[in-house]
Amino acid sequence: GRIHGPIWQSVKREFRQFIKINGENTVEYDICSAFPALAYARSGWDVTKSVEQERKAYDVTCLDTTNKKLRDLVKLAFLCMLNGESQDSAVKAIAREISKKRLKPALPEGVKARTIVEELEEKHRNLKDWFYNCAWKELSKLESNVCVDVLTHFVNKNIPVLPVHDSFVIQEQHGDELKKVLIESFAKVADYKFKFPELLVEKKKKEKSYLEEYAKDTLDLARLYKETYKNKNKLFKT
Repeated sequence: GRIHGPIWQSVKREFRQFIKINGENTVEYDICSAFPALAYARSGWDVTKSVEQERKAYDVTCLDTTNKKLRDLVKLAFLCMLNGESQDSAVKAIAREISKKRLKPALPEGVKARTIVEELEEKHRNLKDWFYNCAWKELSKLESNVCVDVLTHFVNKNIPVLPVHDSFVIQEQHGDELKKVLIESFAKVADYKFKFPELLVEKKKKEKSYLEEYAKDTLDLARLYKETYKNKNKLFKT
């Protein structure tokens, strides 16, 4: 499982960049394609050595994955392949998501749910033993172990850090330490010595947002949550 519950986990990515801890600006680091990276490592493959896999685990030629909605669809497809019992069950789940999110107009002509699944199967053929056997349970547990390891490190040093599943928000002054600890924890949990471990994590880029000017006067997360929640614009998922 994952660590769930804190209010900052419901904050959209666009607005998490404005979170302040004890009045200080923060940075966010996350694991690049955590599930694929873990599965490859446990199978004896180093994703940091592969140009094809390096932070591109969810790229497919049949879709424009620079479109966030389509990238999220591919990510969901990968998870369905880990969770489902067969290719057909994964295809049905993805088809339902396409219908639910009304994504069909964004799909190129001829591209269907099965197209995405089949390309992922070919792209990640070294993970064939992980697909269609509920492997997500093992990968979720491993990812949680990374999270707990990172939190324990900073709790022991009395440094606040906010987990957002496979990413972490921390004061800017501790950003380099977070990156180092996250890399070390991931390698330890994956039980693998990566050639280029620095490629396992990335710093979230700051995005342009209309909230930027508003957030300059926001002193902490609680006030950000309170003020924006009152706003008629739905800035937070509920």
